[in-house]
Amino acid sequence: GLRLRPERAATPWVGCQLEAQAGGLQVSRLERDAPAQQAGLTVGDELLALDGERLRSSEDWERLLSRGQPDGERELLWVRDGMVRRSSLWPGPPAVLRWVLEADPAADPGTAERRAAWLRLGPP
Repeated sequence: GLRLRPERAATPWVGCQLEAQAGGLQVSRLERDAPAQQAGLTVGDELLALDGERLRSSEDWERLLSRGQPDGERELLWVRDGMVRRSSLWPGPPAVLRWVLEADPAADPGTAERRAAWLRLGPP
């Protein structure tokens, strides 16, 4: 009579954290083997554009990541050591932020009664 439901992030998963810097975004953390690392990014790289659109804030990043196909190729423009670089980014599906345990609305009445007794929700 219970079901486990994932609550997912609003944007596709790329496996990096960004920090706002003067005029742009800088990679502050990377997850191993994440799409961002596979695209060639390292900590300290400055992100310039995603799919040809300038990135100036975390909000720009999230908005542009949310657009388009969640599992499609994205073009990323970034800077390392003064050199502008271009690479393909293949975001993964949105990450699970947390799991929610909830009553299954499709459960039959007998199951709902057993669940209530198990959780001591019914009369003593």
